[in-house]
Amino acid sequence: MKKLFVPKNKTLYFLCYTFLFSLFSLLVFSHFREVNASFVWQTDGLNQHYNAMLYYGRYLRICLSNVRSFLREGFPMWDFSLGLGGDIISALYNAGMGSPINLLAAFFSIENSDLFYSFIILSRLFLGGITFSCFALGHGASRTGTLVASMVYCFNSYTMILGLMDPSFLIPFVYYPLVLLGIDRIIERKGPAVFVISSSFVAFSNIHFFYILLILSGTYFCYRSVSVITWGFTKKPERKAALKDFLSFFARFLLSCFTVFLISAVLLFQSFGTNSPKLELGAMGADSPLYSLNYYLQLPTSFMNMENPGSGTFFGYGALGLLCLVIVFVVARARTRGIRFLFCLLTVLLSIPFLGIFTDGLSQRINIWLPAYSLCMGMMVSYAIGDLIIIKDREKRRVIYICFIYGFLCIMTFLSRTARTFASLMLLFLLCTGVVLWKRRQLSFDLWGRAFKIPSHILIGIVGISFLLLGTGSQAWLNYSVDSHSWVEEFVPMYESGEILTDRNADSLLENRGTWGSFASLEGRGDFYRIDESALNIPINSGLQRGVYTNSHDFPAVSKGHREFIDSLYLNTARNFEFNGFDGRAALEGITGVRHFLAYPDWGNPIPYPYSQSASGDTPLGKVVRYSSDKALSLGFSPDGAISRGDFDRLSVTDKERALTKAVVLEDRDFEDMDLPALSLTEGGEKVAIDSWTCRGNAAVSDNGFWIGNEGEISFSIETEGDRDSYLVIENLNFRGIKKRRTYNRASWKNLTDYQRTKTRIEDLFFVEETDSAIEVAVSGRKKTIEVLTPKSKDYCDRHDFALNLGDLGQGLSEVVLTFKEEGIYSFDSFSIESISHAEIAEGLAEEKKHEMTNVQIARNRVSGRVSFDKPRILVLSIPYAEGWRAYVDGEETRIMVADIAFMSIAIGEGDHTIDLFYETPMLGAGFRLSILGVLLLALICLVPFIRRKYKG
Repeated sequence: MKKLFVPKNKTLYFLCYTFLFSLFSLLVFSHFREVNASFVWQTDGLNQHYNAMLYYGRYLRICLSNVRSFLREGFPMWDFSLGLGGDIISALYNAGMGSPINLLAAFFSIENSDLFYSFIILSRLFLGGITFSCFALGHGASRTGTLVASMVYCFNSYTMILGLMDPSFLIPFVYYPLVLLGIDRIIERKGPAVFVISSSFVAFSNIHFFYILLILSGTYFCYRSVSVITWGFTKKPERKAALKDFLSFFARFLLSCFTVFLISAVLLFQSFGTNSPKLELGAMGADSPLYSLNYYLQLPTSFMNMENPGSGTFFGYGALGLLCLVIVFVVARARTRGIRFLFCLLTVLLSIPFLGIFTDGLSQRINIWLPAYSLCMGMMVSYAIGDLIIIKDREKRRVIYICFIYGFLCIMTFLSRTARTFASLMLLFLLCTGVVLWKRRQLSFDLWGRAFKIPSHILIGIVGISFLLLGTGSQAWLNYSVDSHSWVEEFVPMYESGEILTDRNADSLLENRGTWGSFASLEGRGDFYRIDESALNIPINSGLQRGVYTNSHDFPAVSKGHREFIDSLYLNTARNFEFNGFDGRAALEGITGVRHFLAYPDWGNPIPYPYSQSASGDTPLGKVVRYSSDKALSLGFSPDGAISRGDFDRLSVTDKERALTKAVVLEDRDFEDMDLPALSLTEGGEKVAIDSWTCRGNAAVSDNGFWIGNEGEISFSIETEGDRDSYLVIENLNFRGIKKRRTYNRASWKNLTDYQRTKTRIEDLFFVEETDSAIEVAVSGRKKTIEVLTPKSKDYCDRHDFALNLGDLGQGLSEVVLTFKEEGIYSFDSFSIESISHAEIAEGLAEEKKHEMTNVQIARNRVSGRVSFDKPRILVLSIPYAEGWRAYVDGEETRIMVADIAFMSIAIGEGDHTIDLFYETPMLGAGFRLSILGVLLLALICLVPFIRRKYKG
């Protein structure tokens, strides 16, 4: 391998790169400055990534300011502000906070966090171009070609869209070139340090990206070792020597990978130990062997544009990128043989859904491994720029023919005729004209009486950069500019993100509010409660910044019990990692200790039972009312009975809620081991008869589904009683979109004009099934929504059972109106209205409240309290079950059991007892020791060559 840089040109290259990066950044991101928008996306950016960064910065500052006490008592590992409670390290790790650059968050206050958030994105883009340059120059690319290619690598659709939506997506963009460069060094016997250190940084940053790295690095190692060793070897002795070399390379590669696992064990081990790995969150497979036809039709044009044909496939390499791709395949040089093979392999991954999902770790249907594709394209551009100097006339003709065929197909494809496509095709046409006119010569000119000459490779670089500026600038303008349908509107205004998370709330209505999170003792508060603020217009995870305990969650780290709890109780959320309250279901609010419900005075839905107004006042959100419940239980309580998990799962959803207020749900093995009275559940949950079905527009009702066409709407009537909550229960709900023509009946089709009919037929020709829909349920002036995801949705979690709380409808006849977001077929196994008595829920909660834990104290990684029982009982704790908890009764350790599917319980005898619970992130200590061993092993591996040379000398 050639040296990366000639010393005298090293500084000049970096200066040129820095200047071009600054120029492109100003061109692309000036639209954000124009409307004073930050880089914080209003959805996931505000709720998750920016929120996690603020949390991480404050966590680091608290840890640094209390190092002495933390060395004695340990670092904070559990926080009840994470949903119903969660492991801090696991949550931050899954949010990508393990990246070393995020450590700087400790030095930025919340007022300057928007700037730091922007700094993270821009610095990762900048460093990504630097690492790519090292890789490209190390593989013999010219400096001019590498400079142009680095801009293609830094500014494409992946970085300009996904990189802004989630800055952690830029982590592999920075490290993958270094990882591959490290593999090259291993094969060339130059040491594993580059590979081990860069791979360890990826492992520290995010386990999902580390999984993708394993596949990428393994594939690249096989390709590089085989191509280096066996290329041109035909004689038998040479093949034997090649096999010996391959085994040597493979042994060094395995040793390097083992060292990476050791070094990163401190975070990798805890990720699996906390039962919340990212790899379990999304769809576990593809529902069809191929993508839709539209995906394949849009894939070629999206190569130049900032468009997404589906599954998060973002290219946007511009007209220059396409031209360079064609040149590499037409001008088939020996040195580009490997890059052409890798390009074809990666394109196959984009063409088959299962391969893409497997590469992404069986998680969301987003091709976030695309930095590898960008790396491949960058190498093609760096090689093609050099080939432009020596391209022959017949090769020029082939390039022009292919580009014109490509442009013709883009124009002929209905979905590709967009402003972005035409802008890119215009630049492609100009580039093709330049290729035709290009002659290999220097450009000479006189300036102020002096003669200057610009060499051919410099001239090509200037032209390439100019066209890149035009292409990237036009795509950014079409995507970001206020003159178009601006995406920038979805970003939070500058310097307002921190204010939204910390100040725009109704916390002034809460009493005895504790200090920030679980990092400091809350002994002065003397009790424990959660709040439900799902009715307020605030980010779901903002409780992290305010030190309050909510019953909402929107972070990727969730436990198996959490997912099973959602599934079993039919909670109205289509995603595992997101829920915003318990939909006002009294039993669930009560057993999880939700004391206060906050809402606006004009909130359309009814206040859930059994909350009543206790306070109101003006807040930064406007007028807000606090509703309180004296039925909410403490952090620990003891029901009178018990029920096995198997028997519980066979109950209806309303009977399950009734059971939770009367008994503890134990796993079947624990239930058999405990001598407890079994729950005898009498009839209480009632089904409400549905009659008077009415269809409006193009709609039809059957026993197992709805057919919804153009302007279709369905309503029905129910007769309800007072003092009961009514639930709309749908089991195995599925949605399938239909073509536009099928949404019209014969009469409505005849009413369309010829133009409208023709347009409908063309749309049906390129029909793509919707990946999600929603059903809006309106009754008695209130509205609620059920979201339905199909297996093709990126967030699909195999959830099809829903129970929607309609509240107390009073006594009499009520009309329920169903409005559908998308036209199509909504199928289900059962559709019913069930009701549950307020009095029964209140009675059950009152009985459990008689035996609740008192004097609850929450400190760092510790919960304590007291109980007094008249007989042996099971104490249920509304703390999510996690392996790291240890429980002590009067100083003696006792076994923790899973209770109520997702929570914890312990068996306690008769009398007065002191309860102490301690938490430590599972396997963190063992992982830390292994990481120290890995660092020592890396040092030893790096020292061996020096010791060997010294010994030989």
